[in-house]
Amino acid sequence: MAGGLPASTERRLPIFPNGTAFPITTSAVSFRTGWGTLIGTNSGGLLLFDGKSLRLFTEKEGLSSNAIYRLMEDRAGNLWIGTLGGGAAKLSRKKGSDAFQITHYTEEEGLNHISVIALLEDDNGNLWMGTDGGGLNLFQGNTFTHYTESEGISNRSVFSIISDRRNSLWFATFEVESTGTTEGRLTTTHNPKA
Repeated sequence: MAGGLPASTERRLPIFPNGTAFPITTSAVSFRTGWGTLIGTNSGGLLLFDGKSLRLFTEKEGLSSNAIYRLMEDRAGNLWIGTLGGGAAKLSRKKGSDAFQITHYTEEEGLNHISVIALLEDDNGNLWMGTDGGGLNLFQGNTFTHYTESEGISNRSVFSIISDRRNSLWFATFEVESTGTTEGRLTTTHNPKA
């Protein structure tokens, strides 16, 4: 496939200079100018190619899970990683060096579910995390706010979050409903079943 790897494809990619192939199943591919080329895998961690060298981040290097589901770069240049079973992680560069720092966000830090399958930074710099079973989490720097059915989310599996031109947020769930924010309020739209 020109321009990238198809998602969820099993491949043996010759990616190391010595010709060693690394078997991966891709799950999230992201091209970022600030980080280079990022490839999240279903079980092999995160690959980062900066144009010169390849670096692998796994549980051994400090990730909370090798099952990468979502990648997102925030406006400060941090890389947010949604994992299956390990919560979320923030990967940031240490100032003045090539070293990285990994910060974990799990239930211990206030996240209400450890499978993060959607990520979005809103216009105010807040981070929204959709989970596969815990609903929606809003992270505002130090604290999490949780949204489930009692707050208006139609289903606890939120697999996609987008922002429209009016800066309203829309959350897609595994139901045939979508939930969004309009002027700070959650509203649910019921779509007709096909």
